[in-house]
Amino acid sequence: MDIPSMPLQQILSNLTDIADGVRTNPRFCQNMKQQLMKCGYDWFDDISNEHKVKEQVMKVLAVAVNEAIQKKVDFNVDLSLGDIGEVNQELHQLLDIPEDKSLDDYFSLKIWSLINNLVEATSPLDMAEYLKRSAPQWLVKNIIQYQFHMRWHTHGGEPHDYTFYQFCDKAGGEGEFNEVDIDNDWSWIDPSIRKFITENADEQKVESVQSLEDSLAKPTLYWAVLNDGEFYSGDSLRLQEIGRTQVYVGKANNGIRGRWIKDKDNHCAMMKKCLDNVCAMTTYDPSTLEGIQLVDARLALAKVRRDHAKEYRLMKSGDDFPENSALFVIKTFGDDVEKAEIAQQNAQVRLDKAQRDVDKAQANWPETRSVAYSRLQQLKAEVEERQEELYFEAIAVVNDTKTLTISKEEAETQLKQAEKQHRKGKRVHEVWKNIIPHKDCNISWKPTDMGYGMNCH
Repeated sequence: MDIPSMPLQQILSNLTDIADGVRTNPRFCQNMKQQLMKCGYDWFDDISNEHKVKEQVMKVLAVAVNEAIQKKVDFNVDLSLGDIGEVNQELHQLLDIPEDKSLDDYFSLKIWSLINNLVEATSPLDMAEYLKRSAPQWLVKNIIQYQFHMRWHTHGGEPHDYTFYQFCDKAGGEGEFNEVDIDNDWSWIDPSIRKFITENADEQKVESVQSLEDSLAKPTLYWAVLNDGEFYSGDSLRLQEIGRTQVYVGKANNGIRGRWIKDKDNHCAMMKKCLDNVCAMTTYDPSTLEGIQLVDARLALAKVRRDHAKEYRLMKSGDDFPENSALFVIKTFGDDVEKAEIAQQNAQVRLDKAQRDVDKAQANWPETRSVAYSRLQQLKAEVEERQEELYFEAIAVVNDTKTLTISKEEAETQLKQAEKQHRKGKRVHEVWKNIIPHKDCNISWKPTDMGYGMNCH
């Protein structure tokens, strides 16, 4: 059969006939299952339910068709010089490594030894083990982002599940924590919502991986913020641009890390369940989506759309990708001592600045005698005032250590109250910022009850 000359309509028709055969003919379905297993797709569950068998055959068949048309970097090669060179080149391109750099610049093993060790790799965890500590964060992101473009030593070639934190542990950390410029890095968030986050979010004391771990384990009020690419302002409802930024308010009793990746039915697990079930559907079946919240489905959709845009290079360099999302820690509970320590540190910074101003004024004394003298007295008064404030803040730290540490039960109670308050939304008094303008100026925009999912104005 001359495949290139086969009409596209006939190719699609053949695929449709195969899919219909799997759905309607049990014998055909079993035959297809056996054929897939002979071709190496032996990752079927031992189930007897006929409907489930059909679903699984369709899912594995879809993977087989996808693999037939998609090029993947395959580590399982004959370790000849030519094969090593080909894998090296494919990885170089896939991970967007600059032309003047090589894989040897980022991995602790030479390319021949690296691929030799990756033959048995089951996920990016095995690749992270050989990353140098100096490896840049963009490379780490690319490894995670393009993991499904590599064929791993697993059933079906798909990577085993793992968490980002396991990856960091394997890689020995990702260097220092960088300050974030929220106005530039999150320019896609509506300015009024961005301002509210910067003014109301707790300052977290993150000086090391351990301090980050501690912070992630506290009872937490968080915001999941999404750029809704389907939202259009100015339609017949006179919707305002602020509606493009969607906010989900949630609470994490066991910490943000637990709520998103570790607890039972965590958000990431539900997002994966959503994607797996939707991809396996041949007809719409809402029962398979039981337990999945709107926020899980919406964020899963956002990820698919971002991956699609990146895969097909739909965005220009420097543009914001559609469906951007971010997770913000708004408030943590049970950490009064740490907050007092942060206040003390901030006070010390201000005190040091005031002292530098005093020193500078004294250095310029001969040139501007009268002006400098007046300014010097003012700065000395500021230093004395800050020293007094610092003294009382230091006493507060001691008192907090003794009496203000909040128990887990009290912290969870405060978290629950804060969640209810945040779900009511932030009132925006400028009428023009309301999603739907109202004639009564006293009524301003606020999110709907987000207990059931995203703010869906």
